[in-house]
Order: sequence, then C-alpha cells, then structure tokens
Amino acid sequence: MQADGLNCSQVDLEPYVTRILDKVIRRSNALDTESLCIVRGVSCWSIRADVHVLDYDGNLIDSACIGIMAGLQHFRRPDAVVKDGQVTVYGLDERVPVPLHITHKPIAITFHTFNEGKLFVLDANRKEEQAAEGDIVIALNNAGTVCHFSKVSGHPVSAMELVSKSTVALDKVKEINSIIDKALEADLAKRAKSGLGVESSAQNDR
Repeated sequence: MQADGLNCSQVDLEPYVTRILDKVIRRSNALDTESLCIVRGVSCWSIRADVHVLDYDGNLIDSACIGIMAGLQHFRRPDAVVKDGQVTVYGLDERVPVPLHITHKPIAITFHTFNEGKLFVLDANRKEEQAAEGDIVIALNNAGTVCHFSKVSGHPVSAMELVSKSTVALDKVKEINSIIDKALEADLAKRAKSGLGVESSAQNDR
C-alpha cells in the first residue's frame, strides 16, 4: 500500500491499515492458497494486492478492503496444465483465464467512537476521524462469521454495544457484497459481448 503524505494523529496510517487488511483477507483465508499450487513443492502462482491511495477523506480501511476484494474476484490468472512434469502456461488468446478460488468475502466495517463511547459514527470522513476518541473495526462475511475485530483506542465499549454494532456491520457487509457482485456481473456481460479475446483478458482498459 502506498499512502505517502497521509497523516494520522493516533497511529502510523500505512502499516496500521496494511496490518488490518492482512488479517481481514489473508489470515481469514478469503483466498484459497492451495488452489494456487501448480506443481506441489515446486511452483505456484503468486498473488499480490497493492492499494494506491489517490485521495483520502476518511474510512481508508473499509474502502481499501472493498477494492481488494473486488479486485481478487475480478482477476483471472492464465490457465496452466502439468504433463509429464512439464508446466504449460496458456496465453490469453489460447485459453480462457481462470478465476481465483475465493472461499468467502470478508468486508471491514469501521465505527468511530465519540462521547466516551456512547456515540458511534459509521463511514466517518477525515474530520470526523480526527475528532474521534477511537475506532472499532469489525470484519465479517455474508454468513456473519467474524473474521477480524480490533479496537486500538478510545473508551471501553460494552459487550452489548459490540453485538449491536456487529449486527449493523453484517447488514452493511451484505449490501456491499451485493453491489460488488452486480458490478462484476455487469463487467462480465460487457466482456462477453466484445468477444472471447476481451472477455478473457484480466486487464482493465487504460
């Protein structure tokens, strides 16, 4: 992640966001890493997600998480076969590329706390973040499984408040994943109309 020039009064923003996204996505096994194996113990596909921040007005964790999850679902790797110990990787014009195996779709939802933990703001902007006492990050998938939870500062929050905010977060996760799914379906339909060459390309128009 590149977040040069971004300031955060409480934490160093870039490593903080990177660490949380790693826990939400990689450590929760959102991507089936075994499916990336080409030859056991010899070769595999390497997948990396880079986030380049062009503008920032708050809620970077949630925005970056949405971008990464949408990118992983949109990405297609070249198809490859192994025969007699030899690996053949097919070009985009030879075979339709293969989607990554996504096991579940975690999304991070961030709440900022105010008034000694009695007031919560969802999707805070930059000024609201600067005025907040602290934040709570809850990451769930559509099934309601909690993939990550963190609270780095601010006043204590009761267990009932956390349960309540998890319910709100789950509704937002389902809503966001629905938006991502619709966008991916629309993109796939657009590529299908343009022919196999464009449909099979994982690259975006530049």
